[in-house]
Amino acid sequence: MDDIEMIYNFKEHGLQCINKTRNMTIVLTLCTMQLEFDYQTGNLITIFGYLPLFNAKKKNIDLPVVFIDTDFSIDMNDFVYCPGVAYEYCEWFPNSEKYLLKGGIPIVCFDRENKRILIGTKDQNDKSIKINKNIICGLDHDCNLKYLLISIDLIIE
Repeated sequence: MDDIEMIYNFKEHGLQCINKTRNMTIVLTLCTMQLEFDYQTGNLITIFGYLPLFNAKKKNIDLPVVFIDTDFSIDMNDFVYCPGVAYEYCEWFPNSEKYLLKGGIPIVCFDRENKRILIGTKDQNDKSIKINKNIICGLDHDCNLKYLLISIDLIIE
C-alpha cells in the first residue's frame, strides 16, 4: 500500500488521499472525516475529509515503537450495508466513541514539525497497527479503535 500519498490542505482544511489502487469500498464517517474500508476484506485502506486544525492541540506526536502484525478490519458479516449510504463509525462501534470524540467533536492533535495528525487518544498501553506508510491505528485491550495517527506527505499552506 505504498502507493498512497497523504496531503493536508490548510486552504480547504482537508485531508486528501491519493490512492492509486481502487477496490470496492465501504466508507464510515467519523464526524466530517471518512474511513475507507475494503469491502471484501473489511481492512482499513485510508482516511480523508474535512478536518480543520485551528482548534487542534499543538504538540509533539511520537510514533509507536512496537506494532502488532495484523490488519485493522471490520467484520462485514456483522452489518447490512447499502451502497451510497453514509454510516457513522461510532454508531457501528460505540465503544470507540469515548476515545475518538469529546462532546461529539473529534479529539485532534497536530504536530506541524513532524507532519502528523492524531485523532483520538493515545497512550503506552495501546496495540498499534501500521496500516500503510501514512496511517497507524491504536486499539485498546478489547480491540476498540482508540486513535488514528496520520503522517502527512505534503502540507499546502
